[in-house]
Amino acid sequence: MKEFKPYEELFDTNPLLRLVVPLVVGIGVAGSFPVDLAGCGMVFFILSLVSVFLCIIAYRIRWPYGKKAAVFTVCFNLCLFFLGAGLIVSDEEKLNVEWPETPQNLKVMVLDTPKQGEKLWQTMAAIVGGKYDGQKIRLGLMKTAQTVEDESERSADTICNEKDSVEKTLLPGDVLLVHAKVNAPKNAGNPYEFDYAGWLRNQSVVGTAFCFASQWKKSELDIDNLPLKVAALRTREVCVRQYERYFEGRNLGILAAMTLGDKTYLDGLTRDVFSYTGVSHILALSGMHLGILFLIYQCLVLHWCKRRWVYVALSFVGILGLWVFALLAGLPISLLRASIMFTLMQVLACLRHDSFSLNNLSFAALGLLLFSPRSLFDVGFQLSFLSVFSLILLGNNIPCPKWCSKSVFLKWVFGAFVAFFCAQLATAPLVAYYFHTFPVYGFFANLVAVPMTYMILALAVLFFAIPFLQAWTGVLLEMVLGFLGSFLTRLSDLPGAVVELYPSALTVGLTYLLIICLFRYVALKRIKGLYVASVLLLCIGGNELYLYVSHRQQPQMIFYNLGRVPVVHAISTAESSYLWSTDFAKADSSLFAVKRSYWKTEGLACPQRLDTIIGNNEIYFDGRLLCFNGWRVALCSGKLPVGEPEKPVGVDYLLIARGCRDSISHIFRYYSPETVVLDASLTDYYRKKYKKESATERYKVHDVAAQGALTVF
Repeated sequence: MKEFKPYEELFDTNPLLRLVVPLVVGIGVAGSFPVDLAGCGMVFFILSLVSVFLCIIAYRIRWPYGKKAAVFTVCFNLCLFFLGAGLIVSDEEKLNVEWPETPQNLKVMVLDTPKQGEKLWQTMAAIVGGKYDGQKIRLGLMKTAQTVEDESERSADTICNEKDSVEKTLLPGDVLLVHAKVNAPKNAGNPYEFDYAGWLRNQSVVGTAFCFASQWKKSELDIDNLPLKVAALRTREVCVRQYERYFEGRNLGILAAMTLGDKTYLDGLTRDVFSYTGVSHILALSGMHLGILFLIYQCLVLHWCKRRWVYVALSFVGILGLWVFALLAGLPISLLRASIMFTLMQVLACLRHDSFSLNNLSFAALGLLLFSPRSLFDVGFQLSFLSVFSLILLGNNIPCPKWCSKSVFLKWVFGAFVAFFCAQLATAPLVAYYFHTFPVYGFFANLVAVPMTYMILALAVLFFAIPFLQAWTGVLLEMVLGFLGSFLTRLSDLPGAVVELYPSALTVGLTYLLIICLFRYVALKRIKGLYVASVLLLCIGGNELYLYVSHRQQPQMIFYNLGRVPVVHAISTAESSYLWSTDFAKADSSLFAVKRSYWKTEGLACPQRLDTIIGNNEIYFDGRLLCFNGWRVALCSGKLPVGEPEKPVGVDYLLIARGCRDSISHIFRYYSPETVVLDASLTDYYRKKYKKESATERYKVHDVAAQGALTVF
């Protein structure tokens, strides 16, 4: 292995890296405290300017070179740090939108390909006109609606009163007239849940709304000048329609995702198969896909250019093609990074300079972060940049053995192994942290999937380039896609195909430090690095042991926030717990995410259902009263008996759920609670009614829909 570049040389040969590091630190630190730093954006920008003036002063003062360089470096880094902090805080302030409490009539434009469910469309949309012009919201739409012939004939109340609707296909760029209440993005508050609100904010989405079939309509009054990205996605729909003529089911989903970036046709089983085998990266368009397409272009076009000016001109044509492809795919962050890098690489190749370097990667990161600082918190951004960073820094320092360099095939296999090893090493801790999986057979799967990706992309180019051969090209694509799907399915069914991991954030950070120390030891042969690596390994083990012991299940009760159905989970130990609900069939489907994140992470066994009267040393349940670990919970999900009890039963928590129609005064004749818990399954009318009445009686209220799930220890 070649000797790694020292710290100073790494930054000297890649000066843009000096700009990226303090900028990333500033964005990361300030982005971790968005509430505490609200309104401080201008302060950070002023501090950044002050740091610039200090840099100038430090440069002009006649100090010894070493002292001047140190002061200048500190001021320069502070300038970029405060700039990053100011960018993320200012961006956060733009996302803080106060929405009205009442439903509004809004005109919106569909921004992406809607995800189609059995009864529901889900899509991103931008509000057109009015006070909230340009704001992005996440829309849920019941699928049937009627086209509006003339918008001028619509009154403010007609949207929610018309029932004679027909189902329409939604496309990017379609204009909708909706009547909906928009809410700020928020999480359900269930344990270990996915940060859905944070994910939406990273997409610059500032609101969510749901419309029944009678509350929205598609307008025929389209916007004349569509945004470039929306127009490109509309063109992508035309390409997908071409695929639908020859493909269906799983093959259609894989092909649309791999070649056009449209994942709406992918089902959950296919996603899991690709994830468990470690090849889900081929479904997410990235630098690999752009590299394959540009390689095809080089072999077919650039390779035959003898004159320099022709080569340069056709190189720019190829670059334009890459950006058109990125637009068709919806400009995901991974493709944006790859497009910027490939553009720089080809420009430098035309100028006969080194094109594959950390400088190019740093330039791509700077461009993205200055334009969209929230990109730093996007998982795709982190995985994409880490994999390329590792490939540049480590892959170029792992020489091919002599016995491999003599064979083209062995050289290709070794190159593929190095690329996969570097990318896997750099991204495995983050993948385990975000997705809790480690594919054991990932290398073998990639040895087959990556060459198949070359074939699929090449055939897809032929499919669109030569329309009269689409039938024949479609047959070949069907064969390749069928083989790839079958191979990955069988591989995922092998014993131990995937290992589930649940590392903490501290463990992930220590793991990256461990990887750095090990590589420094291997490269520089310094025993000090091995000592540090040993200490880090002990810290990782100690941290995980501490978390395991501290997170051992103690008795607790959770009032889940599932929306459709009330669920109460009484946990005694990991092996013994109890579940109450009014509808266990709905509860099973609604608990899918909780089971996958919380129950699996904590190793909880399947709970016992409380559907009959039960009484033992751990729990008592009679249908209306639940007693567990000293807590008494009254469950109101139906009509209480008519009459006057002798005195109300004292309880710690009174859960009022869907189905309860009694007045709060009547309920309090039966129960005297310390806290009233309003379940998310209640309609807005009853939730507000019970909340107001409970506040009048001066009872403590926990509104699950507004405040999230309630966990009692």
